[in-house]
Amino acid sequence: MVSIEDASTGMDCVTYGRLAPRCECGWFPCLAFTVNYTPKRATLARGTYWNPTRASSYLCQSAWRRRKFAGKREPNQTSRLERSKIRCSAIDWSDLFHQETVVYEESTPLCVVQVPTSPIPGQKTGTSGIRKRTREVTQTPNFFENWFQSLFDVLVERYGRTCLNRATLVVGGDGREGNQAALRTLLRIAAANSLQRLIVLGPDAIATTPAISAAIRAAGALGGIALTASHNPGGVDGDWGVKYNMENGGPAPDSFTSLIYERTLTISRYLEVEASDPEALCGRDGFDGVNFKRIQTVHRFRILPEGARDALQSPNPDRLPHSDGGRTFEIHLVDATATYVELMEGIFHFERLRALLRLPNFNMVYDAMYGSTGPFAFMIFGEKLGYWEYPWFRRGQYLPDFGGVHPEPNLENLADLVAEFFSDEDSPDFGAASDADGDRYLILGRKFVVQPSDSLAIMLDYALRPDFAAYCRFDGGLIRGVARSMPTSSAVDVVASRHNIRCYETPTGWKYFCNLLDAGLVSLCGEESCGAGGAHIREKDGLWAILFWLSILAYHNLQVAPGSKSTSVEDIVRAHWAHYGRNYYERWDFHGIERTTAERWMRNLERSVEGGEILSLRIDGPQLYAADVFHYQDPVDGSWARNQGVRLFFSSDRRMRAVLRLSGTSSADATLRVYLEKYVAPNDGDVQAVGELASSFVADIGRAALLYCGIVSELGRERPDLRA
Repeated sequence: MVSIEDASTGMDCVTYGRLAPRCECGWFPCLAFTVNYTPKRATLARGTYWNPTRASSYLCQSAWRRRKFAGKREPNQTSRLERSKIRCSAIDWSDLFHQETVVYEESTPLCVVQVPTSPIPGQKTGTSGIRKRTREVTQTPNFFENWFQSLFDVLVERYGRTCLNRATLVVGGDGREGNQAALRTLLRIAAANSLQRLIVLGPDAIATTPAISAAIRAAGALGGIALTASHNPGGVDGDWGVKYNMENGGPAPDSFTSLIYERTLTISRYLEVEASDPEALCGRDGFDGVNFKRIQTVHRFRILPEGARDALQSPNPDRLPHSDGGRTFEIHLVDATATYVELMEGIFHFERLRALLRLPNFNMVYDAMYGSTGPFAFMIFGEKLGYWEYPWFRRGQYLPDFGGVHPEPNLENLADLVAEFFSDEDSPDFGAASDADGDRYLILGRKFVVQPSDSLAIMLDYALRPDFAAYCRFDGGLIRGVARSMPTSSAVDVVASRHNIRCYETPTGWKYFCNLLDAGLVSLCGEESCGAGGAHIREKDGLWAILFWLSILAYHNLQVAPGSKSTSVEDIVRAHWAHYGRNYYERWDFHGIERTTAERWMRNLERSVEGGEILSLRIDGPQLYAADVFHYQDPVDGSWARNQGVRLFFSSDRRMRAVLRLSGTSSADATLRVYLEKYVAPNDGDVQAVGELASSFVADIGRAALLYCGIVSELGRERPDLRA
């Protein structure tokens, strides 16, 4: 907490709120609060606090806040007084708070108890966290408890319990079914395992994965927990997921998640808290009184050590096991949008974006797919950019089952939106969509769809233009390098090579980009699965990518003379192809393969590739020139990620290739993904190929890959379930 002292009265306070610039060494207006302890069962707090919007007047208000379990009473203002100066002795994570913050001192102590448990199979982290069927998770006793306790055991081993006593964690999620139960379990486990502070992004712990990453970095937190299965379906019959992000805001690396998994295999007990008074109105675990819809509040709990409950129920309850009477655990309910929106305002020139959206011949549509991006998009496009043209905002309410929609932004799941853009009527100029947790995106133009790999290459091209800095302040104006996942097309490689920029190729999973970003080796990263991001956070960021594309459109259309033709999304992409060439690209998904069968087939394929047997095969169609199994060594820490997919090359210049890998984000059966790519140089007539789909250029590569790898003969699959 920030310790401050009132210069006129010497009163010690606790501060929250947005601070003035350069407040480390001077005087500043702030939001201050003091707490009075109250009798048992009455949750009462008294204090003085500042309203940042009236900071210049230095007006302070004093109020009583009383809340019982059954209801609330609005504060009654008792006095106003002028204060001249407040001195700050330390700056902490106050920028997370942008409104008045109220502190509730919870009067019923909570006691740590130990509960026996046993290992639960299958709690292993995949490409990005755990993905399980919701029914399996909610109907398996102690599933949440085992994983969260294993996480805290690893945190204690890594950082020490003393560090955890001073640490902050951030939690948020995409609002899917099972998250509220998981959040309640996390509160009990975190309070019992010596954590000092848990920041719950909200309301209702609803936050995008990029916002969670931003909050971790802004708060200087030890890490964060994202309750999300990303783009997987939600609801009772859908998927549930969780992942841990490190102190840099990025997904935990394999070396960390493997420790969690090993702990889940041997766990025998977990720690949780219970109310010291079994009749307390705060509920059995003490958290019934926390209203997660009410942001900008702090709930402070007194945590007593193991054995304290028995001591309190003894004839002499004042004799506790420890003389200090326990420790403090705080829950901070924070506006999820505030830090993230401010971060976007610092990257993009909102005045120019506002001017673009005001153009009479420009209109846009955004589809949140009932995910967590709804409040963020509404705040950015509506409140900040002033775009209220109806009906630009689609499916903006977040729902636990995402309205029965599969919240992955692709052509199949967005069929209605795509049809609107391809209709013969006057369709919108720009369309975008995000997935459930806001880290993926899709860009649409009038009768045009932007392929994610092309989008990454176009972003790099514009980020390298000096005059584009007036629209997007990209990583301080310095492009250090770029990185893409191995299955992503090499379109960005062409741009990077043309500008002498280093391009890194990593396995699938954003965690592999984080070391490169932290080391300052790259400024832009992207994946074929609709993911892109910069150095501002350590996650892919769908809204950031959408704002980037709007900035590209503003770059072209705000400089157009009146009456001239405006530049469309299609114009931008086709100009890029004409200059750099085109990478025809398509992904084939084979769903519902029995996992054991799929893993055995992949091992056999890897042996065939590494032993060279596959090169001796002859088929009708493109002939295989080279093949390898992709292994990756991190250039920063030297760690290895092995067996990350098989690559087949059908030309000596590697311009025709197929990549095969098993998806790590499926919750049940395995999904085989086959990525097909063919590069056409700018002087080739096929580069524009108006009206031609990519599938017509890569179909022969796909058929050859099926035959070479035994997908037809061994897996019995002749055609994909999805082409993307």
